[in-house]
Amino acid sequence: MAETKPRWSRDPVQRMLADAVLPPDLEPAPGRARADARVALLTGATGFLGRHVARALLRDTDLRLICLARGVTEADAAVRVESALRSAGVAQQDLEQRVEVLQGDLAAPELGLGAAAFAALSTRIDLIHHCAARVDWVRGYGQLHAVNVGGAATLVRLACTGHRKRLVFVSSIAVCYARGGPDRVDETTDMLPYLEGMPLGYARSKCVAEALLRQAAARGVPVTVLRPALISGDAQTGAANASDLIAALLQGCSATGLAIDTDWLLDFVPVDFVARVAARVPQGSQHWQVLHLVHRRPRQWRELILWMNLHGYPVRLVDADTWIGQLFDQRRCRGTLLYGQRQFFRGRPGSTAVRPYESYLAPGQRRIDAARTRILLQRLGLHEPPLGTDLLHRYFAEYRRLGVLPAQPGGSPTKIPVERVLDGPWRSTGSDVPDFDPERLRQARIERIDSEDAILSEIASARVGDAVGLWRLDLTARAGGTAARPRQLVLKVKSGERELEALTVTLARLCRPALGRLFERFQRDLGLAGSTETELALYALDAPRLRRHLPRCYGLQRRVSDGRWALLLEYLPGTRDRALRQRLRDPAVVAPKLLETLSAIHAVGFGRGSSTADPRWAGAARNPERMLEMLPLWRELADFASPWFAHWCGPSLPRLHREILRGLETWWQRLQGLPTALVHNDFNPRNAVLHDRDGSTRLCVYDWELARRGVPQHDLAEWLCFSSPRALAPAHLDALLAGHREALAQATGVQIDAREWHEGFVLALRHLLIERLAMYTLVHRFRPLDYLPDVLRNWRHLYGWATGRGPF
Repeated sequence: MAETKPRWSRDPVQRMLADAVLPPDLEPAPGRARADARVALLTGATGFLGRHVARALLRDTDLRLICLARGVTEADAAVRVESALRSAGVAQQDLEQRVEVLQGDLAAPELGLGAAAFAALSTRIDLIHHCAARVDWVRGYGQLHAVNVGGAATLVRLACTGHRKRLVFVSSIAVCYARGGPDRVDETTDMLPYLEGMPLGYARSKCVAEALLRQAAARGVPVTVLRPALISGDAQTGAANASDLIAALLQGCSATGLAIDTDWLLDFVPVDFVARVAARVPQGSQHWQVLHLVHRRPRQWRELILWMNLHGYPVRLVDADTWIGQLFDQRRCRGTLLYGQRQFFRGRPGSTAVRPYESYLAPGQRRIDAARTRILLQRLGLHEPPLGTDLLHRYFAEYRRLGVLPAQPGGSPTKIPVERVLDGPWRSTGSDVPDFDPERLRQARIERIDSEDAILSEIASARVGDAVGLWRLDLTARAGGTAARPRQLVLKVKSGERELEALTVTLARLCRPALGRLFERFQRDLGLAGSTETELALYALDAPRLRRHLPRCYGLQRRVSDGRWALLLEYLPGTRDRALRQRLRDPAVVAPKLLETLSAIHAVGFGRGSSTADPRWAGAARNPERMLEMLPLWRELADFASPWFAHWCGPSLPRLHREILRGLETWWQRLQGLPTALVHNDFNPRNAVLHDRDGSTRLCVYDWELARRGVPQHDLAEWLCFSSPRALAPAHLDALLAGHREALAQATGVQIDAREWHEGFVLALRHLLIERLAMYTLVHRFRPLDYLPDVLRNWRHLYGWATGRGPF
């Protein structure tokens, strides 16, 4: 590429733009690239991505590979390639029969081969997979030019020499980030006009290389460009790159006990997923194709720090200036991989420009559009693995093995395979499942359910290391059997209440040390005490009307491992249907089903006092003295939630919040004097579904571990907070509140005073705000809850409506 390098220009951007021009005489040979490619040139086979691409090509295609690699000698190059490919799991037979190593240098003219060998190579290959690059988040464009730009230019020339060849190029999603860039960057966006605003020399070098390839495609060379986000370890084995930015951050945070508190999405894509895409994506009829390989559901950086704390690595979140000052200016992370990335985080000494890392935070990440890519990958059956706790466990184990992280304090938690949980013993919960045989579980096909709602349980598995979560079980009839029909079940395995309480304390401490101390002081009063037994007891409860609105329970198991417990439940397919969930948000549409369900739940134990309570689910009610003793916690929660509440609903909501707390003693005492019953206590459309069973449709409610004794209005108030705003018209609200009271009166045969019922609704709303909704902001800090702003706005609307109808 030396001929395109304008040495006369002192303007670096002008130099880059000149480098981005393909020589006009470079044209591909006549004809088409071979559709049935037989031999491919692979660059970067000794690198982390390249070795996995080689494995994918050898597994998923019939290609023979020629791997270009540097080496002192041909034998040295061969040893490097073979060692790398073996480490990725390439079979010895493939190494011997389908892999050839070619000593060369991507940065040298003609790949360091000489003119004759370069021409000979062009006749042997049908396809080029270009994975090699100098990946560096610190060095400038000039230092990366030879490999990242010059190498790409040479491969374009190779694709045009002899017969025409397809070229698959691994770029980076980093090219999509530029100050002053477009508000939306999709696969068709040309980023070259925004080159000057790119904060990294690496991104600039990839952008210039893409420009050369785009021009080659315009001249007839078939080109596919992959723009992956940060490439993480193998999703199956956990094999990781011990020298990349991910490893550097984890090592630096673990070594110093400090993490930057910033809004960054962990947009990781596992290396084996990127490799499968590279190996299998077709070119189609177009000459130019770009794929954005970003994760559909990235995780939050703060959530990873919470996970690290639960995994045994104590790390505090501190503001960016403090973190940069302590780790880099005071050199606290010297000796770690992260210290080598200091310029990426703090910028050049003396510079007033935006720090490079700031361009890659969530606001910029959300501009990336990958819709076209997802449609193509869906058609190919390629899906990125979820960034769940199973994957994080594998990654952390590998980082410990590689020495990136120290051994886990206290040793690794015992891993209990989900198959062992299925072995039982299982206890039946009733007579409504007579045909179920637990032996069928041994034949089940097991698939983890990646639930967006089971947040605490998912994160808790970082601490316990067990088979905690949800699994779908596909069962088939036993060979030769006729009685057992196929059925799908859900296996639900939960942590013990003490582990969940410890999780909430850790979460609160990371938000604010003072909150952590208060959560630790009152952890037995926060609704998790007794939750281990609550859900088990409710599924075993002899209450036919209630059972109509629960998933069928085929078995329960206590103490799977030191306090863990499990349920075998009916599979409810509608739980994954977003359109159905939206329908549930409109009470005007589902009102009859909603009122039927509420009356069935609240008829259990309805009355004043605790004489009708079942001790297995009733829980210990907080008396006014205990609520006042907890007032420092409620005030600290209100202060923590205040910025979010003000942002979503204006400054009046934090003021109202404080006003409600000032009157706590009076209104809580009044709340305790109202009739109570069984309440779900997490009753919203996220935990319910319309379900057909036995020829009728009913509202089926699940996740009962927070159930307790309380005022029935609490469940209706919470459901309405999660409803569509258009469903909160006064006429609808009047009808629902009156309908709930009348349905419960009919179900219990008890007269219910309308005024007292309305007062209970107001007091339930107050309780929701100071406890549940305020606590949601703790979770929101680590995993943004997209629904929370609307929930708060609905609460504000409901409270205004309810208090406008009486002297409250």
